[in-house]
Amino acid sequence: WEYEVLETGGVVLVDCPVGYILVNSSTNQPTCSPCPPTSYSLSPFDNCAGAECSPRSCTSCPQGANCQGRSDFESRVEGAEWEEAFHLRGDGALARVNRLVACPAGFVLVRTERLPQVDECVACPTETYSLESPRLPLGLSASEAVATGADASALRWCLPCPVGSVCAGGASVVPIAGFWRHREDMTCAAAACDHHDDRERCKPRQCLQRSTLSIGGVGDESQVCEGNKTRPDCR
Repeated sequence: WEYEVLETGGVVLVDCPVGYILVNSSTNQPTCSPCPPTSYSLSPFDNCAGAECSPRSCTSCPQGANCQGRSDFESRVEGAEWEEAFHLRGDGALARVNRLVACPAGFVLVRTERLPQVDECVACPTETYSLESPRLPLGLSASEAVATGADASALRWCLPCPVGSVCAGGASVVPIAGFWRHREDMTCAAAACDHHDDRERCKPRQCLQRSTLSIGGVGDESQVCEGNKTRPDCR
C-alpha cells in the first residue's frame, strides 16, 4: 500500500498492488480492496470515476476466462489470445481490461465492443467445423469467423460437415471409409473461388458460398474425395 504525506501532516492512501481496488474517498475508510473470485483488476484505479475513488466492483471475468480473484486471469481455451485495452463505462468510469483478439482453429471469436464480459471463443458444435483461426483487427479472412454479437447466431460461421466425413466439432473433419481429404487444409481449386486466380486456392467457406462443394468426389472442387477418382484434386 502506498501513502502520501500531506502538508498538514496527515496521510492519504494513493496506490494499491495490482489485483486490488483503491478506495480513498473522504466518506469511506481508506483501503485496498482485493478483487473476489469471478472478477479481476489490472489497475487499482479501475472503474474509478473521479479524483477520489469510492467503493466499487472489480472488473467482471469474461465468459471466455477463469478468474480466481485479484489479478488472476486464465483463458478457458488453450491458444486463445488476449490483450490489455481500456474500457469506458456509461458512467464515465475507465478500466483496464483484457479483450479477446484471437481464437484457435475450430472456434468462433465472439466479442461485443461495449461488453468485455461476453468475450469468448465458442467451439463449433458436432456436425460442423471450421479450419479458420479468427483474429482481430478484422481482415478479409478473420471477419468470416468473428461474431460481433453475443448470441447463438455466432455459430453460423461454422460450416456444415462435408458428405463422406464425420465432424466431432471444432476443427475435426475425419473422412469415413472410402473417402479422404485431398488437402489437409481442405482448400478448393481456384475455379471454385469468387476471385479466380490460377495461382491461389480458396478456403472452404468461399466454395460453400458459391455452392461448388461436391458430394462423394463428384466435381472438381470437392474437399473430401471418394475412392477410384482421377480428377486433378482427387487422385
